[in-house]
Amino acid sequence: MKTVISSADFINLLNDLNHETIENYEIVQLIPPQSSSKVSINAKNGIKKISNCIFTGNGQFGNFELNCRIHFIDCDFNKINEEDEFNFFSISKFQNQRHSILGIENNYLNFHIERNNSFNLKVIFSHIDITTLHVAGDFLEEITFSKIKSYLIINGAPGNYSNFRRISFYNSSELKSILVRESNISESLCFNDNVPISIIIADGYYKKIYFQNVFQIPNIRLEGGNKKKESLKIDEFELNFIREKSEIQARFLTINKLKINRYSNIDGTLTFQGVKIIDSFSFEDSDLENVKFNDVDFHKSRVIFDRSYITSAKFANILWPNNHEISSSIINDKNDSKIEIELLRSKTEVYRQLKKVYLNDSNNVEALKFYRNEMSSYWERVQIDKKDTKENRILICVNKYVSDFGQSYFLPILWLFVIHLVFCIIIWNIEACSHCHSGTFCENDFLKGVAQYFSWINPIFKVPERWTNISISIGFFMRLSSGFFIYHLVKATRKFGKL
Repeated sequence: MKTVISSADFINLLNDLNHETIENYEIVQLIPPQSSSKVSINAKNGIKKISNCIFTGNGQFGNFELNCRIHFIDCDFNKINEEDEFNFFSISKFQNQRHSILGIENNYLNFHIERNNSFNLKVIFSHIDITTLHVAGDFLEEITFSKIKSYLIINGAPGNYSNFRRISFYNSSELKSILVRESNISESLCFNDNVPISIIIADGYYKKIYFQNVFQIPNIRLEGGNKKKESLKIDEFELNFIREKSEIQARFLTINKLKINRYSNIDGTLTFQGVKIIDSFSFEDSDLENVKFNDVDFHKSRVIFDRSYITSAKFANILWPNNHEISSSIINDKNDSKIEIELLRSKTEVYRQLKKVYLNDSNNVEALKFYRNEMSSYWERVQIDKKDTKENRILICVNKYVSDFGQSYFLPILWLFVIHLVFCIIIWNIEACSHCHSGTFCENDFLKGVAQYFSWINPIFKVPERWTNISISIGFFMRLSSGFFIYHLVKATRKFGKL
């Protein structure tokens, strides 16, 4: 059974230096002290504990000078009106007493709810100027931070993560740093307006992380504790309008969807290491200078680099999608040739830039794969876009079907044997008709025919003396075709040489 006390009695307990633990109370409709009454929170040992208490109604806990640490332990926050969607609890207007006997290091607010029976608890932290603000909980529905001046820690414990639905930051440019770890956020982690200079997001699950109306992105670190354990998972991560110097790192985590728009990090860096992308990875309208990718798994995802400058980026140990296929945000419409041409033009340019990136690193193996895709996209486009000359379309068609743009040695061999056989059959029939009466070419000698077939496949073979003028003319084209297909065969077998 808990003792019901008024808001004024609870404030007096907070102010009492000798009352270190406030427990087993029910506080109804908590009202903060008037701004004119300078009420401070004190404790002899530097920690004020609020334990096993019930706060009924949409209360506000604030307007205090904090001279000690505050720990909320096993507290319930209940609604008066059951029709309300949320329990509303506000923590605001905390200031540290900078010349207190206990020292600034004791200005520490710990808001920790573990066994709270009240669901949908909505908490607002605002106008807090203390050294450290620590928030953890299990059934916290929504948390909003506004105008905070402190180091902020949001975390649970290893194996016992805090659970939140939504966490939001507004106008907190003076917030020194944010550390979010060992937390599960089921809806969103949102940074609005000005944000602090340092953000660290560590182990846990985060449904969506995004920045809104932010013109200067701070230093951001997304880091999982161990890549194999996949301790950090993010469903959606979105960045926009990065124009200033920022140090951004993403290490040892799994991201389902990552989207970065209008990125141009002047004098800054962006590093991806040990990252696994599940669904999609997108850079649009961006400049990837000083962007590094190491040990990144794109195998099962869509990769998009639309309208971006890629050639200054660094790629190492990358697992690309099947066939090194790059996607696009442009939705293809087979009934609209302009959209289809735009899509193919965009993909061709991306392949060209990725080819150049690998050539600059002397990685001809990867460069060849992007070269093949570049030429394939170009071939698809010239079939639709008639602006290219007819000669160019013929040449690109020949390269496509004869050797798959220098990638296949099987195709030129197949074409060589088939076309050469056609020429041989034509010449055999011409010579048979011309000389059969003399018995010269009338023998049905299979082995002799095979010998002639392979002998004539050499572009510089010696023309037989008895060939007619027609056979000699056809032989010229036979030599030409053999040389052509042999050239493509040699080119394909040397594809791992320098492009």
